[in-house]
Amino acid sequence: MPRKKVFKTTEEAVEYLFSEELESEMIASPPEVDELTDEEGFDDTETLDPSVRDVAGSIEISVPYENHDDHREKDLSNKSKKRSCSESGSNTHKKGKKELIADWKKVPPNYNFSDESNASKINYEKAVSNLEGLSPVEVFEEFLSLTYLEHI
Repeated sequence: MPRKKVFKTTEEAVEYLFSEELESEMIASPPEVDELTDEEGFDDTETLDPSVRDVAGSIEISVPYENHDDHREKDLSNKSKKRSCSESGSNTHKKGKKELIADWKKVPPNYNFSDESNASKINYEKAVSNLEGLSPVEVFEEFLSLTYLEHI
């Protein structure tokens, strides 16, 4: 699991990222909404310093593992141990929940299409035969009934 650090200011978080020279992501999330968010007891025109120095909220930093491959190998070996236990008949954890293990296989895709192109062709020919010889206004009236036109 990634380690979790709490920073009091944004500057501390940025300083930590640059000091460790890590490839990471930083996300600043706004504060949670409550009743006091929009209520202010002062006049905005009387503030002396219009610049915002600190905004309430939280900052989340995602840092990858240092030995990502080692952790992945450990995770895979743990999963294989769990799988061998589940195959031996023990399908439950301590709390009695079933463990579901996905078994993914690379298989070539199967493209089975029904004869949709033929159905669309039949529908197209039916529409053409119904609308053939009508003026543009009559075609418009054919598609839009009076109930739709009343709402326009």
